[in-house]
Amino acid sequence: NWNSSVVQDFPDVLENYDAMPGVSYSVDDVPLDSFAINNGWSAYAVLSNDGTGSVLIDQDGQAHVWFGRMYVGDENFTDTTTFYYPVCDGIFHWEESDGPNNLQLITGVLDYDGDGFIGVTSNSEIAQYGGSGLTSFPVSGIDDQGNLYMAYAGLHELYRSGSAADKDQFYRHIYLQRSSDGGTTWSLPYDITNAPYIEAELVPFTEAMWPALPRHIGSNIWVLYQGDYFPGSTIWGNNHAAAQTDIRFVEVEKDSLGAVNVFEPTAPAFEVAISPNPTSDEVRIMANTSDAQPCLVEVFDFTGRKVQEQRFAGQNSMNLRVAYLPTGVYQVRVSQGQQFGITRLVKE
Repeated sequence: NWNSSVVQDFPDVLENYDAMPGVSYSVDDVPLDSFAINNGWSAYAVLSNDGTGSVLIDQDGQAHVWFGRMYVGDENFTDTTTFYYPVCDGIFHWEESDGPNNLQLITGVLDYDGDGFIGVTSNSEIAQYGGSGLTSFPVSGIDDQGNLYMAYAGLHELYRSGSAADKDQFYRHIYLQRSSDGGTTWSLPYDITNAPYIEAELVPFTEAMWPALPRHIGSNIWVLYQGDYFPGSTIWGNNHAAAQTDIRFVEVEKDSLGAVNVFEPTAPAFEVAISPNPTSDEVRIMANTSDAQPCLVEVFDFTGRKVQEQRFAGQNSMNLRVAYLPTGVYQVRVSQGQQFGITRLVKE
């Protein structure tokens, strides 16, 4: 036997909706949603989820549900296609005792530059992960004191891949939040794709997705996630060619949550070019440094671990031998005093 609890109830006409030619619903069949209308979306837009979510039972036997906010719709009733809104963001939390349709929006894309906008101007700037939104893939855990923890992946509006990837798209980071009152209030999102958990200079170039938390949170918070240096994947949307990724482990002290953890990177001061790239043996590194002061070249693997370094002075280019490095993708950083430039190296 099973008991059923409704989290979010769909309009009756859509309970068993099948997007088939000739099957239709009118705008009068769905509630007028102010969020959708304010975003300039269709009046056919229906509040739903983005297919990512997490369920947890607390110490009082109450169910908690988290899921990514998404709107879906069907305006064209002559075919079988439906649509969703990739620019939608937000993570909902629901607690069983609140009853159906009582959702709490607890986070969304952070406005790092303070201009009141997310900064996404086109769907092409968003790396695809199925039908997920800009904040998605929530996972949850609980500690012995009944504190709830939630990790999720969220778009970072300050960081874009630019020429470092096949497509110019925004990166995503992993964030943590905690509630000490059963989900009523939540701490500020805490960015763990960040110093001190990875090299500070690699923060603007790291894509982090698919977090995982243990159901039981111990003295510290353990997080696993998948990371690389390219937004998106090869499967959804063909964002980039196949490349090495890695599974990263982060241990976060509980007291860190609640603190503001916004990394403000130093912008690269000069450009770095590598030729040939890809390579199997040796590359020529060229950097438009400002003067002839000594420079330091550092090579980092996908975990952020430094695997090679070399110094050169009095010139804007040097040869770097990388034949011994395993096949994969690396980040090469050229530093001169407090300034630096960074680029990608593909080792065949």
